[in-house]
Amino acid sequence: MPASFLPIVCTLCFLAPAVFTQTLPCPLKYKCHAEEAPVWGSEIRRCHIFLNKCFLANENCERLNNQLPMLKLESQEICQQKCVQSCSAVVAPVCALYRGQLKTFSNQCVLDKQACELAEPWHYLFAGDCDSIFSIEEKKVIA
Repeated sequence: MPASFLPIVCTLCFLAPAVFTQTLPCPLKYKCHAEEAPVWGSEIRRCHIFLNKCFLANENCERLNNQLPMLKLESQEICQQKCVQSCSAVVAPVCALYRGQLKTFSNQCVLDKQACELAEPWHYLFAGDCDSIFSIEEKKVIA
């Protein structure tokens, strides 16, 4: 290697950590079992319910990668005191799944509120109306 390239290579070595951010692999992603054993996780002002500990672990891994605070395992009684009280009327549909049923909620807040209040761990699937992606026949396969 010519000596003229050495300063450039060394400069790149020092810049690499600043340019590339490392994310943790979330090994449980998409590998959680569907056994219903609800767990509750809370942050400062909000409560979330998950189908089981695996889904909570996935959420915390994603939160670490996005530099968000991790959810703390909490009892249902304590966590439900932090359920969302009201949601805006903004319509931004989200599709969720629980016990083989697909349901469209008017927005993410409404999904979170209902899941928390009724202790139903609805699993967010995607932004949009469930009917926009799944046909009636595909819905029957899920159930």
